Amino acid sequence: MSRRRSRRCATAAAAALSLLATLTLAATPAWSSPGPAAEAAAADPPDDGPVVVTLDDFDGYADDAALSSLYSRNTNGGANTATLVDSPFGTEGEDLGSAMRFDYAFTNGYSGRSRAVDGYWPGLRAVELWITNGTPGQDVLLQLSDGASFEAHLNDVAGFDATSTAPQRVRVPVEDFRPKSGTGTLRTSGIASFALYVNQVGPGTGGTIVVDEIDLLFDVAPPVPEVTFLATELRTDGAGNLLTLLAEHAVVPDGTRVVQATWTSDDLAVLRDATRPEPKGDFRAEGTVGVDLHQVRLFVPAEDGGAGTTFAVDVDTHLEIEVTDLPAPVDVVDYLDAITGTGMLSAMHHDQSYANPAANDVLHQRVANEFGAYPALYSADFLTGQTVPYRENMIDEVRRQWDAGNLVQIMFHVSPPQYTVAQEVQGNWGGDQAHETLPSPNRIYSFLYEDQWDELLTDGTPLNENWKLRLDEYARLLQPLEDAGVTVMLRPFHEMNQHVFWWGGRPGLDGSAGLYRMVHDYLEQEKGLSNIVWVWNVQDLPDDYGFADGDAKFDRYEGLEGGLPEYDANDWSSFSPGADYYDVLSVDFYDVEGYAPRHYEQAQRIAQRDGKPMIVGEAFVFPTQDEIAAQPDWSLTMPWGVRTWNYNTPQAMATFYEHSIGAAGLPRFTTRDNTATPRVTDARVVGVVNPHGYEVAALAVRYSAPLPAGELDPAAFAVRADLDGPTPGTSSDGPRTVVRAFTAAGPDGASSPGQEPAPGEWVVLELDTSDANAAGTFYSGTTQTYDLAAAYSVTQVADVSVGGTTVPASDGPVGASAVDTPVVDEYEAGTWDGPGDAFRYRLFTPHAYRESPDDDTLYPLVLTLHGTGETGTDNAVQLLGNQLSVAFAAPERQASDPAFVLSPQRAPDQDWLTPSGREALVGMVEDLVDRYPVDPDRVYLTGLSRGSRASWPLLTEDGDLFAGALLVAGGESADLTAQITDLPVWVHHAIDDPTAPYGLTLTALEGLERAGAVVTRGEWAGNLPRDKAAAQAQSLWDDARARGSEVLHTAYSPGTTGTPDRLAYPHSSWIPTYSNPVVLDWLFAQSRDGGPSVSVEASARCLAGKAYVAVRATNDGGAPVGITLTTPYGSKTVAAVAPGASAYQSFASRTTAVPAGTATVTVTAGDGATTTLDAPYDATTCG
Repeated sequence: MSRRRSRRCATAAAAALSLLATLTLAATPAWSSPGPAAEAAAADPPDDGPVVVTLDDFDGYADDAALSSLYSRNTNGGANTATLVDSPFGTEGEDLGSAMRFDYAFTNGYSGRSRAVDGYWPGLRAVELWITNGTPGQDVLLQLSDGASFEAHLNDVAGFDATSTAPQRVRVPVEDFRPKSGTGTLRTSGIASFALYVNQVGPGTGGTIVVDEIDLLFDVAPPVPEVTFLATELRTDGAGNLLTLLAEHAVVPDGTRVVQATWTSDDLAVLRDATRPEPKGDFRAEGTVGVDLHQVRLFVPAEDGGAGTTFAVDVDTHLEIEVTDLPAPVDVVDYLDAITGTGMLSAMHHDQSYANPAANDVLHQRVANEFGAYPALYSADFLTGQTVPYRENMIDEVRRQWDAGNLVQIMFHVSPPQYTVAQEVQGNWGGDQAHETLPSPNRIYSFLYEDQWDELLTDGTPLNENWKLRLDEYARLLQPLEDAGVTVMLRPFHEMNQHVFWWGGRPGLDGSAGLYRMVHDYLEQEKGLSNIVWVWNVQDLPDDYGFADGDAKFDRYEGLEGGLPEYDANDWSSFSPGADYYDVLSVDFYDVEGYAPRHYEQAQRIAQRDGKPMIVGEAFVFPTQDEIAAQPDWSLTMPWGVRTWNYNTPQAMATFYEHSIGAAGLPRFTTRDNTATPRVTDARVVGVVNPHGYEVAALAVRYSAPLPAGELDPAAFAVRADLDGPTPGTSSDGPRTVVRAFTAAGPDGASSPGQEPAPGEWVVLELDTSDANAAGTFYSGTTQTYDLAAAYSVTQVADVSVGGTTVPASDGPVGASAVDTPVVDEYEAGTWDGPGDAFRYRLFTPHAYRESPDDDTLYPLVLTLHGTGETGTDNAVQLLGNQLSVAFAAPERQASDPAFVLSPQRAPDQDWLTPSGREALVGMVEDLVDRYPVDPDRVYLTGLSRGSRASWPLLTEDGDLFAGALLVAGGESADLTAQITDLPVWVHHAIDDPTAPYGLTLTALEGLERAGAVVTRGEWAGNLPRDKAAAQAQSLWDDARARGSEVLHTAYSPGTTGTPDRLAYPHSSWIPTYSNPVVLDWLFAQSRDGGPSVSVEASARCLAGKAYVAVRATNDGGAPVGITLTTPYGSKTVAAVAPGASAYQSFASRTTAVPAGTATVTVTAGDGATTTLDAPYDATTCG
């Protein structure tokens, strides 16, 4: 037979070399029709036989390794080798060069090798090859794959002798390639691989085959379309070596289009130096740029509208590209917003391994190969588990994608926060079945208890610190993207309204939204990442999701202490971190309801309210063109990885990618810089417990960038408080008065008035607490708190300047995210689980104890009992309602009298006065004395109103627990109080109290006098200025000491208790009492043993080569004492050491060494009583 041969050695393209010369490459925008050469190629074939294109003649390989790298072994089958040998198939005198020898062994019943091809082979009639079968009897087959596998068994091919070992030339008609499984027809315009296999038939362990001259036979040569380039834009891979020339494709009538061309240019260095100093991918120049074109990759759509194919054509062509000035680059978010309603971007999530960098865009390439469009967005993932070691590869691919001009996104699917970076590699997805054990496994489908959530969101806790170490690692990985100018869309938490994920199912800023904010602030403010487009994500879920009655998976939480409360998963706003914390709203669509209009409408409402673009964050099924038309505000749809092909027909995928914007249609993008212009991003309400109650005294406003230190114009800020109470008279709406504005390093800059400005990201707005809507609580039968975070907002209504920085006015109000209450926030919360009533309680621990918990210092304890107004179950209003508790925990008081403060709260069904109530109170005190360094001789009791009345029987039954009591606005019967002896008590009461009769206090005092107590009485106005009230109290205390009296009584004159504008009723005698420093001094001066309280320490040390003994004695009591320090090397006396102060002396030994010894400390109280204490010290020798 005669054949026309076009030999191409080991080429990836199947087009004939003679046809390549017909490829026309132009640099001007124009449509092109097939040229004369292409038409000639498509003409009827001559009479001398088929057109032959050689797939492989095995003559172009450098060595066996090169051959084996192209023909890869099927690792599931038996071992085999591919080697180059002299071809045994030539006739005498003819040298056919090399052939491939295939030595195989059977393991799983077969053995084989395959190679990838760019198989654009329309009109293929047959495959022809030389073969020598050295082991007859086995089943030799060829395989072609177009995504599905089609096999031709040579034993069934006409003319093939399965028993012969002699060389044979075998022609396999394309009709002999049948589906390996199922049905179908081989698509010859989309062949992806060619393979040679041997199946075991009967006995034998392996064998040998030699093949050569694998040819493709056509009636007409495969057409190569003429290509006209439309591009005027050049992009690089970032390294500047490989360039990609992008075209506005679809340039030939038959639908074939260019998807990629690779080229190099001698002009590259000139362009880089002249126009873009940083290694981004875009270049500008005037005139022309010389380009050497190396390869063109073409896409051919499928005839049935499904998956098409691509093939590469190697060329060697020089072009002169006219490069015009490119349009200005745009911001990523602005672009998403601009195409809203007019276009949809394509995307693909890479859910594959990152172990092989060459395959890190395998799904994007598959889309390009099958549908002719490279997706616009590349999505990666900090996925836990086996991908952790390859995160660096992922970051490299993200940068490569950005440098090629594409959008990039990174998600978090990471281990729960209690696991370390090293432990993440052991994590996995887990399953979301309802029966699984949920708490805290190292998997994505997991669960955190309520107390774990609290710990996670509380700065400085172990869980919080461990999570921040994890964020440090993610920031380290993200930093190269920041350095390279990559704008990355970051989606920290996936489907936040889903409870099956450890981060999800907890609405509000104390749950999922708060965690999002924490990550946002930490990465931007602590780690300095400014290149992030923040993506907030929820999912379409059924209406009964999150409710035990309709959500089967919710049953898992039943019986878990600190489990998950029911919630509305379709209230997406409750999971929002706030408009200033995200840039793009994304919604995942997986529910059977599909792209439901109600979900679109909710997304549209939120996006329009917050001024954000919205995207379909994930989906298995593409929206139809009708759905896209009905829901035009989606700017992007991203399918979830390889399963896209399982859920969509090829026709549906082709339609979507044809009508969406791919990578080639993207503009150039700017690098995101979130720190460029300071803007308001957050606000925190700052409440204080003043003598009159809980009030909002300041707002701490956060900016996106640090500001210099300085004062700002208060008029530039508008603060609004819309207080919503449940009953008439408890609501109050309106502006708040800003009296001062200054910069601060943190929100704690608002913790006390009068602070100096400091550089930082915060501005403190001090507010006028006389505003009508300044209150943080209201009274409706009991004291209740407003939702202050929801009530407060701030708008910067005018430009402000500070330290040379101008901050423009904000676009609108920013709502508060949290409430800070200095001092109160330091209290621990708990519930008593010992004998008696299960009182909720708050416990304040002194700072000195927190800093040195193992120190031997003993501290006083104050037990506070609130009144009826603070009854409740919130474990908060007993601190917020008045200064009963915080007066003892305030910094100025703790500075002089560091103490524990225990403040229980009684619920409506509990009472201090019942036996079980008293049992619980006594048990709580005794427990604290046992577990903490509490001085048992300095336990104090204070109560107001009902708490004061309840204190009397407590002092009667358990008076030996307490060193003193401060009781306000509540008395008892004389018969009861007569049982109290030798116990210091100071009683305060307004004479005109209409709620707790003043006469009952007089009756209680009569009982004390009956028991032998000397009562010292005084009366003054309850509204005296602070200094004058303190002077009155000091005078009464001095009088009592002079009389030897341990019981004091202050009566507040009628009409003087409370304030005219607020709380103007005489029952509130706690206002003048707890704001009087002398009254508190008196309480802390009491001690059950009657002696002073002093802590001592001594140590030997070296100074300038000499040995010294240093001694310190600290007055822990409530009254001044005299202190004498004595050592073998001298003595020192300090006549009056104030409470909280120390006497100190370093005694010189005048030698280089001192032996171990003891210092003696003598303490003299005000009544002349002395106490001697010893302080040992170790020996020391100085160099």
